[in-house]
Parts: sequence; structure tokens; C-alpha cells
Amino acid sequence: MNKLLLIIALLLILSINGHHFFLKALFDSLFLIPVTEMNLTTDFVPQMTSIASNIIILGIRTASPIIIIVFFVRIMIGIMNRLVQDADVFSVILVLNILIGFYILVYYWPYFSQMVNIVFAMTQNQILIILKLLSQ
Repeated sequence: MNKLLLIIALLLILSINGHHFFLKALFDSLFLIPVTEMNLTTDFVPQMTSIASNIIILGIRTASPIIIIVFFVRIMIGIMNRLVQDADVFSVILVLNILIGFYILVYYWPYFSQMVNIVFAMTQNQILIILKLLSQ
């Protein structure tokens, strides 16, 4: 499963031209930040804290629809297990989570790709701001 997510992430980065931005940022950093000196200003730490908090918030916003639906499915399975004691409901939960996850992903994917484009544009601006702060 981890390799599948890695392949999906790699294809997503390639589809939004993330590799071009990575190479451009690497190239620009060589000109903006001299190799022998790097000055950390007082604006650097708050900027990095802001970027880290934005990454956490965006991660929660991205994953929250799937997490909430899977949470409610697990509550439903727990209630079914209490109501019907003889049925082995928990043997079905793994397959049910996978099927519901794929079903949600099919309908969530267009919104997810739009959100990734927005996040990537914000990340580009933040990386350029960091490079400018490091070059001062």
C-alpha cells in the first residue's frame, strides 16, 4: 500500500510540474544564497513556523472527509456488533474500509487535484520567500 501511495504521489508531482519547480528552486537558490555564507534573520523562524502550521492545517483539511467517513463506518460496525452478537462483523471491517476508501477516493479525486494545485502554488510562493529570507 505504501508503494501505491508513493507512485500516486510521484505521478501527482509530475502532473503538476513539481519537478520543474524543484529544479528551478534549486537553481535559484545557488544564485540567491552564496555557498560560503547563509544568514538566518529574525524573520526566518516565524516564517518557517507559519509554513509548518499551514502544512499541518492543509493535511488535516485534505484527509478529514475520508477520516470522518471511515470513523462513522467504524461506529456503525461497532453498533452492528452490539446488536447482532452472533455475527462476526469485525471480519468484514478491513474489506469494507478498503471498498469505502476507494469509493470515496473516486468522488473526492477531482476536488483533491484542485486543492493540490492551490497548495502547490502557495508552496511555491513560500519557498521563494524562504530563499529570499536566507539570501539577506
